[in-house]
Amino acid sequence: MRNTTSPGGHAALFHGLVRVTLCAGVIHLAAACAPPLGVRNEALDSPRYIRYTLRSQAGLPQTAFRSNYLSFPVGFKVGSKVTFPFYSSQYVDLDFNGVTCRMYPRDLPFPTEPEALRLFLEKHFASTEEELNLGALEKNLRAQIDTGNPAQGWTKEQVFMALGYPSHVGANSAVADNLTKA
Repeated sequence: MRNTTSPGGHAALFHGLVRVTLCAGVIHLAAACAPPLGVRNEALDSPRYIRYTLRSQAGLPQTAFRSNYLSFPVGFKVGSKVTFPFYSSQYVDLDFNGVTCRMYPRDLPFPTEPEALRLFLEKHFASTEEELNLGALEKNLRAQIDTGNPAQGWTKEQVFMALGYPSHVGANSAVADNLTKA
């Protein structure tokens, strides 16, 4: 048995701890660089329809934002058909007729637990076009909503179709994901 009380024993123990610590650090960094694991959920298998306009920023892939990011042009109008080629807590890939956009969360990761994921999808995406009832909108109003710019006198629902749900509410910038329910 090695004598750890001698000067050589302490040095060996110290070097062993340094090696273990370095190995743990390398493993941690490697895990941080790894791509996220996708979520497998049957709710993601069927096409859906966006409940509000999305703005986008060019790139590969394009980046999609709620329409309250007014500095970006409208990329996809309310009611656009979307599929989900990839879904994770870190980003979601959205496919609009062959155009892939990547959506990133602002403050909170995207939900991955089945019930939370279902609620997220229901809030932001309709299961059918009929659920959105876009045919009931006057033609001029629908065209205004499609620009992503709300107008005075609109209902709450019409503003949501143009801008999407706010990501923050109030002077203290409270995260709005749990404050704004459909």
